[in-house]
Amino acid sequence: MGTGFIDVLSRRGRLSRLSRDALFRPVLLFAEKHDENGYMESYCQELLRGELAKRKARNSQYSVRAFARDLGISNTALSDVLSLRRELSRKNILIAAEYLGWSPQQKKRVMDELRGVEASDTLDEKLELEEDTFRLISDWFYFGILNLAKLEKNQADPKWIAKRLGISMVEASDALLRLKRLGYLETENGRLRRTAAPIRTTQDIPSAALRNYHRQNLKKSEEALDEIEVHLREVSAITLALDPSRMSEAKHVIQQFRRKLAKTFDAAGKPSEVYTLAIQFFPITREESRRK
Repeated sequence: MGTGFIDVLSRRGRLSRLSRDALFRPVLLFAEKHDENGYMESYCQELLRGELAKRKARNSQYSVRAFARDLGISNTALSDVLSLRRELSRKNILIAAEYLGWSPQQKKRVMDELRGVEASDTLDEKLELEEDTFRLISDWFYFGILNLAKLEKNQADPKWIAKRLGISMVEASDALLRLKRLGYLETENGRLRRTAAPIRTTQDIPSAALRNYHRQNLKKSEEALDEIEVHLREVSAITLALDPSRMSEAKHVIQQFRRKLAKTFDAAGKPSEVYTLAIQFFPITREESRRK
C-alpha cells in the first residue's frame, strides 16, 4: 500500500476517491462477471447482457421479457441465462446469433464454449474469410474507406482515415488490412487505390451483416441531424397510403433512383467528401388480423 494511501488515512481517517476506486475495482469487476455462487459469466452471456444493457440505455422501459420476445426465445430461458443460472441451448444460440448479428468469429467462440472447447484467437482460412466478409458488409466505415480512395488527395494512412471518418485508429488500421486482404484495395505511393468493382449484395435475403450495416447507417443519419449543417445534407420524409401488392414496384422505383443518383454524382467533378444515401420505406401501421 503506497505512502499516499497511508497519508490519506492518517490525515482524514478515510479513503480518497482515487484510492477507494483502486482498492475496490477488482472486487466490482469480479461481481460483474460472477453470480453469488461464484459462477463465471460465459461469452454468450456477456454478449446477451451487453446487448440488453444497450437497449435499456435507449429505452429505460425495455425489459427482459421484451428482449426474449424480440429474440424469439422463451422468457424463462433467457432470464435464467442472463442471471447466470444456465447456458443458452444450441438452437437458441443460432436464433440469437442471427437476430443480433453476431459475426462468424463470435458464433464460433460461443459454440466452442458450449462444447467445452478452449477458445483460440487464431482463425483458419475459411473462418477468416467469413469474418472478413461479414465485417466488410457489417461496419459502415469499410464502404467509407473504399470511397475515400476516390478522392484525389487521399492518404493510405490509418491516422488520416480515422480523422476523416471519425473512427478510431484501431478500426482504421484493421479495416485497411482487411480490405487489402480481400483484394478490394491497395496502397500506391502513399495513396489508396481501388482494385475491384463496386460491391453489391443480394436483394431481399435476410443477413445479419446487412442488418448491422443498416442499423449503423440509421445511427449515422441521426447524428447528422445534429452535427452536419443543413446546406450540406438532405433529410426528408413522406408518408403515403400504399397497396402492399405494389411493394415490389415501389422497390424498383427506389432502386432506379439510387442507380441514377450514383451514375450522376459518384466521383464526378472533383469530389472532396464521402456521402451516404440511406433510404427507409416501411409500414407505420400494423397489419390487421385476417378475419375468418
